This record gives sequence, structure tokens and C-alpha cells, in this order.
Amino acid sequence: MSILLAECVSPSVVKIDQNRYTVTSGTQVGFSSSGARKEVYDLAIEFCEGMSKGMVQVNIKTEEGRLARNPPSAMLVFECE
Repeated sequence: MSILLAECVSPSVVKIDQNRYTVTSGTQVGFSSSGARKEVYDLAIEFCEGMSKGMVQVNIKTEEGRLARNPPSAMLVFECE
């Protein structure tokens, strides 16, 4: 009998350009993407505030959770200005 263990990964900010970053949710459960959206916004705001700047959204992609298919998710692309 095989037991699969899922590794919990905390979302983190990743630099994708000179002043552009992305963060993807990774800890949400359920069906609504609202928690995932809040998670990525909170992380992006905290990241930019750490540089004494404000977060400016470039793009956000969300996906609602589907039973037995995928958890809700959000991916935010942002800049710090």
C-alpha cells in the first residue's frame, strides 16, 4: 500500500522582472477563490511595505475550487512603487 504525502508549501514572492513580482496562493481549501485572493494580496502588500513602497496590481488570475479536481487558487503579478 502506498501512502502519498502532500508537501505544504508556503506562498512566496518571486521576482520576474526588474520591478515586477508574482505570488501564487498555496494554502487555501474549499471552493471559493476569495481566500486565495486575500492571501496573495496580503503577501504582496507586506512585501512592498518592507521596501517602504506601495503595491500596484498588474494582473490577477483566480480559479474557483472544484470537488476532487483542484483547490481554489490565485496568482498575482504586481509592482512595488
